[in-house]
Amino acid sequence: TAYCGLLPVAIMLEKLGFQQRAKETLTVKRQTRSMPVFRFILGMILACYVDFSRLHHLGFLKREPMLTGILRVAELPQQCTFWRFLASLHLGIARQLLVVQKRMRERVVIVIDAIEPLAKSPAAASAWVAGLIALDLRGR
Repeated sequence: TAYCGLLPVAIMLEKLGFQQRAKETLTVKRQTRSMPVFRFILGMILACYVDFSRLHHLGFLKREPMLTGILRVAELPQQCTFWRFLASLHLGIARQLLVVQKRMRERVVIVIDAIEPLAKSPAAASAWVAGLIALDLRGR
């Protein structure tokens, strides 16, 4: 289903450092109580990923376990909370989101450049994957 596709997308965004890049780049003055700013943005991105292009659709996902687990909330905030959050954003946020997108794209190119030579050598590929797993385990 479309919802199961959220987990790989969320993991990919996490591994590429989306949260860090968003926090470094986006300037949002609004203090949110129900979720941090980053999770509001991530929630809207993930809702678009499952083809829920309107904020009204988030009501249907209010208690969806995959989405609430990724966003680390018991349930999504009301639709009006998302609208208030969007209304509070300044006009420069669009430019800042494009900067985040550019940095994410650059990060993907770096990862692809690192992986490409591995496609020719299965032994090198398995060593690279083992190294990633070891790094991931040390980070926990």
